[in-house]
Amino acid sequence: MPVVQHWTVLLPELALVGGAIFLLLIDAAKPSQRGPHLAFITLVAVVTSGVLAFFQWSHPTTSALGGMVVGDKFGVFARFIILGAGFLATLTAPAYLHRRGLDRAEFYALLLLSTAGMTLLAVSSDLVMVFITIELLSLALYVMAGFERGRLESQEASMKYFLLGAFASAFLLYGIAFVFGGTGTTNLLRIRAETSLGGVADFRLVGLAVALLAVGLGFKAAMVPFHMWTPDAYQGAPTPVTAFMAGGTKAAAFAALLRVLVLSVPELRWDWQGPLAALTVLTVVFASIIAVSQTDVKRMLAYSSISHAGFVAIAVVAASRSGIAAALVYLLVYTAMTIGAFGCVMLFRDGDGERVHLAKYSGLGVRRPAAAALFAFFLFSLAGIPPTGGFWAKWYVFFAAIRSHHAWLAIVAVGASVIAAFFYVRVAVVMFMQEPPEGDEMELDSSVGLKIALALCLLVVVAVGVAPGFFLHLAEKALPFGG
Repeated sequence: MPVVQHWTVLLPELALVGGAIFLLLIDAAKPSQRGPHLAFITLVAVVTSGVLAFFQWSHPTTSALGGMVVGDKFGVFARFIILGAGFLATLTAPAYLHRRGLDRAEFYALLLLSTAGMTLLAVSSDLVMVFITIELLSLALYVMAGFERGRLESQEASMKYFLLGAFASAFLLYGIAFVFGGTGTTNLLRIRAETSLGGVADFRLVGLAVALLAVGLGFKAAMVPFHMWTPDAYQGAPTPVTAFMAGGTKAAAFAALLRVLVLSVPELRWDWQGPLAALTVLTVVFASIIAVSQTDVKRMLAYSSISHAGFVAIAVVAASRSGIAAALVYLLVYTAMTIGAFGCVMLFRDGDGERVHLAKYSGLGVRRPAAAALFAFFLFSLAGIPPTGGFWAKWYVFFAAIRSHHAWLAIVAVGASVIAAFFYVRVAVVMFMQEPPEGDEMELDSSVGLKIALALCLLVVVAVGVAPGFFLHLAEKALPFGG
């Protein structure tokens, strides 16, 4: 089917970049002026981008930049997840940054630029554009991870993320070079045409290229063994940045992975399904086991994020319409429940700041029962306990795996879910079944933005739990390709 060229495909990203430039201009004009107006401008830019993306839902598939970017319903769905992560992270940031003297325009400009890179990655239809957008989102995140320069942990997080990110970029570049050598193009649609018509001179070269591309994208998705940066980066980065990375980056990476593997090289699925299935098993099992021993809540949620990357990858291995739709639903509810969980970490405070050690959660269910129950709800949803949205997300993924004759993969994932349930439930047990220590200075963050973000996360998780079929049907309508 011919694809119409139209520059309006890029309007959502232009709104984000325009907002970032506007913030920097305001900072240049009045560098000493800080306040909630910075977050407000950021929210306006994100909402504007979302509205512009929504208008593309009912339009036919279009492209821009010579076919390097495609505007389709799949891209719109992925954009909404990423923009939602940016919106929620912006709501949680002002109070956190203000307490630490970090409420500067540069933070919000970097957040918008990183969001623009993520949304562009989700709609990229050329491997060169994939690389450019990954670098755009990564460079901004490297700085954001180390934004709290007074903390050694934040500096360490930024440096590790940067060094390992550069290493992963090399794999991605080599993969792109091999793809071009094997097919003579880097455009995903043309690559599909070459592989389907048998126009590839050496399929082994393309198979090696796909493996290298999977390494680069697997790093961004935090899959084992490309996860080494994740625990330290999540633990050391400012918590709003951690929440944003956990939600937005994973959604963008898997959107790109779906386009590269399922859209461009479906004929090679027998070559990449086996290795990806092995990585999936390694990811869900390893991350679930290691998370059990964690006593730092942010670090535990980091391994939780790694484990959930494996669950989404099960849907990619299925390589079917039902699998891709399940992956989209999973990314939607995962973004809401993981940002909600990190939001609860920001919600509980004491004299030293955030409560990140598990022992400091003792008795919170007695002193702040509503807030503790909210945290427990997000944790139970991450564990996949019915009838939360997390349960249905896993259900659809397992069902897609069974339908694609990968029932063994679903069985392994169910076992990993049982292991993972332990460390989620353990936090609830500590909150509700242990006595609070004497002299504990416990308080709740009273910022309005954080409370709105938590309410929105709760709304999404509950909505998916109550009406999962609606969201699955919406995801199926977003599929531009079969399988």
